[in-house]
Amino acid sequence: MILVENNRIKNMNNDDVKTIIQLIKSALKVYHTLRVNYNSPQKEECGYFSLRFGDGDMFEGCDTAIEDDLNGVCNEWNLDAHWDSYNRLDLNAYWDKK
Repeated sequence: MILVENNRIKNMNNDDVKTIIQLIKSALKVYHTLRVNYNSPQKEECGYFSLRFGDGDMFEGCDTAIEDDLNGVCNEWNLDAHWDSYNRLDLNAYWDKK
């Protein structure tokens, strides 16, 4: 969900961050070593959620399964998934900028 206030896109607030992290963890509850962090917008970069998975949670083809599990959260909050490495996924909120 893109938050709009007075016809301007609103930056993410703490409640939004907590809600999204909770939704991510709920969608990926089978990944026991999952760590989720929010990185606020910096200069020209947008805010994003960094998801890190332990080696024990990763297996061939799991990237597609993870993206499928996150589809609802990404659609609701307009987040774009980008794999940074085999065990790190960033969910970019291009609308959350300084």
